[in-house]
Amino acid sequence: MLTQSDFWKLEEEDSLLLHNDGYLTNNIKQNAELIEKANEWYEIVMSHAEEPIPDYVIEDIENVPEGISRIIYLDVFRTLKSPVYQNPLIKLLTKCWKDFGDYAQPMCLVAAFLRLTLSENKVYKMLHVINKSEFYIPGYWKAQATGYASDAYTAMEVSKTINPSATQKILQIQPFPETFCQKFFTAIGIHVFPFCLQFDVMDKFIRGGRKFLIQLICSVIDVQGDMLLNTNAVNVIFELLRLDKKSTPFEVIKKIVEEAEHYTQVNNFDIVKMRQEMYDLHLKKRLERPPIESDSDDEIILSDDSSEDDNE
Repeated sequence: MLTQSDFWKLEEEDSLLLHNDGYLTNNIKQNAELIEKANEWYEIVMSHAEEPIPDYVIEDIENVPEGISRIIYLDVFRTLKSPVYQNPLIKLLTKCWKDFGDYAQPMCLVAAFLRLTLSENKVYKMLHVINKSEFYIPGYWKAQATGYASDAYTAMEVSKTINPSATQKILQIQPFPETFCQKFFTAIGIHVFPFCLQFDVMDKFIRGGRKFLIQLICSVIDVQGDMLLNTNAVNVIFELLRLDKKSTPFEVIKKIVEEAEHYTQVNNFDIVKMRQEMYDLHLKKRLERPPIESDSDDEIILSDDSSEDDNE
């Protein structure tokens, strides 16, 4: 989309660019470099494909449930501003819903971000691999994202070996890490990091997969360990965990991104095996209750931006 002559005129103030802060511009040289990097991402992702992915074919999909159609429309409407770019993304995401058998709002953010520098066909194929490959985030883009939630508990287990004091304090205040890991994991940090860092985050994720996301959470906790331990204000702790500008300066956020890959302790864990272990330990009992006993709070449902404070 960056190379389209009307993009900046139509989309300069869209939600996707919420954290752009002047990083992306209509600079031909910079855009060419970003596109070259994104094509490297495509090649890396496709090397992890576990089955052939057909080319994307635009189609008008019939019999889409009204609820799904409405959710996709609203997600795209909140992400992009102009119908010129909204309508193709709606078709792309609807096709992904048909292929995946499920849909979650972070798919929209990731697809729109990748579309900045890549064709629809390449984005479509990348979404398939990212959604299915064990190297990436299988089970994250679902209405009930138990795969993501299980991995959030894995991240905290790894973090306990790095900064046990800060990790235990967080878990005492919020024993459900899926709540604060969500945007780091399911949206690969989009709407968390400024764009000048988001491209680095995406690059590290493409190369490091799900393991990098766990390292990223460890970095969030460890780099801010002293700040987390030196406050008893619950609201400040949550601001630190979501890298709110009010509590986490840019230089700290930058350090978090730079340091993440250094947390090699994650290599001591079998994160694929631990997903089932964490599910059995933390999620199974409350998610597999008979319906009459279930509480709405037990469901793991990905939130959308309408319930977040992204527009601050």
